[in-house]
Amino acid sequence: MLDLHCRGRASGFQRHGVRTQVRQAWQDAYRLFGDASVPGPLKSVNSLINTCGKAQHWALALAVLGHLPAWRLHPDIFSFGAAISACKRVQQWGHAVGLLVNLEEEGLQGDAITHSSAMTACEKASEWTAALLLFSDLKAKTIQGDAITYNSAISACEKGLQWPQALQVLVELDRSQLQPTLITFTSVISACEKGDQWHLALDFFTKLESARMQGDVIAYSSAIAACEKGGQWSLALQFCSKMYQERISSNIITFNSTMSALGTGGEWQRALALFTQLSEHKVQADAITYNAAMRACEEGGEWAIGMSLLEKLEAQQLQGTVVTYNTAISLCKDADQWPMALHLLGEMTERELQADVITYSAAINACEKGHEWQMALALLAEIPHRSIQGNVITYSSAMSACEKGGEWTWALHLLSDFYSSGLEANVITYNVVLFACAKGEQWQQALYFLSELTSAGLQSTVLTFNAAMAACTSHGFWQQALSLLSSLLHRGMQGDVITFSTALNACASGQQRRRAVPLMAELQDRAWKAGCEVAKSLQASLCHLLRHEAMSW
Repeated sequence: MLDLHCRGRASGFQRHGVRTQVRQAWQDAYRLFGDASVPGPLKSVNSLINTCGKAQHWALALAVLGHLPAWRLHPDIFSFGAAISACKRVQQWGHAVGLLVNLEEEGLQGDAITHSSAMTACEKASEWTAALLLFSDLKAKTIQGDAITYNSAISACEKGLQWPQALQVLVELDRSQLQPTLITFTSVISACEKGDQWHLALDFFTKLESARMQGDVIAYSSAIAACEKGGQWSLALQFCSKMYQERISSNIITFNSTMSALGTGGEWQRALALFTQLSEHKVQADAITYNAAMRACEEGGEWAIGMSLLEKLEAQQLQGTVVTYNTAISLCKDADQWPMALHLLGEMTERELQADVITYSAAINACEKGHEWQMALALLAEIPHRSIQGNVITYSSAMSACEKGGEWTWALHLLSDFYSSGLEANVITYNVVLFACAKGEQWQQALYFLSELTSAGLQSTVLTFNAAMAACTSHGFWQQALSLLSSLLHRGMQGDVITFSTALNACASGQQRRRAVPLMAELQDRAWKAGCEVAKSLQASLCHLLRHEAMSW
């Protein structure tokens, strides 16, 4: 026997009304199925199907529809429409599409309503491909869709992260001389935001306002999420202010997106201030909220606050996600807390959270900052056993750990493994390798990697030239070092204190007084700007030069 107890609320009905109608639907169905005679006019049966659908009892709705032939009743478009709508309410998209086929087999012609209901069923079930196929079928049959039809198609595109198709449907809506609704704009804004087209999302929000529509919390949330992706934290705050002025209650999505926009925009203090205001707005923080707050702490270098947020999350009995722990581990790397980073990595295993490449990259980076090159290598070796593919950040961090630990041979060995993995190096990778070559006084290899970097179409940085110059200077090849300095300046780059200090050391080793004098002026200027600590480097370079008898100052 079918359980027709109402477990939820049906849109448009009060709870008591739903129970009453469901009870009546069951009684009517029981009477109909138990009576072989004709139950009454088709209109009454269609009403029964509709009532079952509103009560979210789609199976009973389909059973009534299927029993019509036994009562010598022929279903009409309203019969199928009510049944499809019943399937739509519970995301039974397969049955909804099947009913459209059955409808045509009965010699009936579907309309905009039946297609829209079936499309919505597909869209709610995240079957966006099926929804768009139904939309194409509707156009092929020259059925004039309404705004709901187009909204369903755009919403399906949004669910499928297909922002170009969403814009195409919007163009077709305009050609049909239909007026976009708030749902139309909201779906397009969300589609563009999810497709990382933040500028388009904000453009459509402007168009929404130009159409003299008032955005709802969904439209504002999508617009603020677009601000987050575009680094437009100031605009995100403006949207929050507008919501307040228009008396639109913020939800947790709005707060999360605004906090993320502030955090990534360097406004980490404002992000944390917003976090403290949640209770005032009667909004309950979720794991994503804590993630955003912890990322803000990472931006501000506030390791202690970030760790306290992690403790608070657990105290609130919220489940931390992989993103939560990745952020916490990233906090550790900047605070020289590599033991805590490893502890958090172990805690993820205890909580059955699957660490990913970001997790290990952050943990290796923490070990690198703590000069724990052996631990960094151990973590790198663990990655394949977790079915994780290391990326350029993972290997670069491990190589940097080896370089800083004076293990330049290990760094070059990892570079070989890096290439064997089919990964492509970036400028950071090459910089690390060049510094490793400098530590190992491998000037020829340094020049080779510098040439390889250029051949790969990558742009050298000041760090790149500093490392290559240091490698040449360490072996007394002052000509090559000064040639690299000339190349750096020729590219319009501004060297730093290390650049000119290294160049002066090269001049000292080659007893190049005339070349050293103008470089000294450059170094003094940069040392003054950098502060007294760098002045020590300047003094050391001067002493180095003065110790060479061949140079008469």
